[in-house]
Amino acid sequence: MVKKSLWLAFAVALLIAMAVGPTVAAQSNGSIRGTVYEDLNRDGLCVGTGEPTLAGIPIEFSAGSQPLFLQSGADGTYGLVAAALTNWTVTAVPPDGYTVTSANPRQVELTASEQLAQGVDFCVARGTGTSGTTLPQSGGPVAPLVGFIAAAGIGLALLGAGLQRRRRP
Repeated sequence: MVKKSLWLAFAVALLIAMAVGPTVAAQSNGSIRGTVYEDLNRDGLCVGTGEPTLAGIPIEFSAGSQPLFLQSGADGTYGLVAAALTNWTVTAVPPDGYTVTSANPRQVELTASEQLAQGVDFCVARGTGTSGTTLPQSGGPVAPLVGFIAAAGIGLALLGAGLQRRRRP
């Protein structure tokens, strides 16, 4: 009798685990989806403009120390499924001969309430530009890291000039 009730309890627990397990697993993963477009006029605007999509453009997903890489498919779309619920950096990494003209990289946050990030799109143009990405519009904000790097570079240049001047008699 004890064996029979033990088996019954085990069977009920197994059924509950099978019913709840996929729901719990689905709640711990998200998805990032987007499309890579060919920016024919190099204006950085290509979504909904009728410009064609591009296949084979590498996309990097980074949320920690080990990045993941995918490529846009035949229709220009890509998707990272079963992505951890965290902050992701999504970067288009075009091959030589191409330039990203839209915002790159893109920041995506997947949470329990926002498990799907759609429209993480990139515009890519044939040919190379001077910077690889479009700069902010005149008067637009500059990323804090850019300002820090510029200030550090100027500081090092001044320090080097001062040390060089001190060395001369």
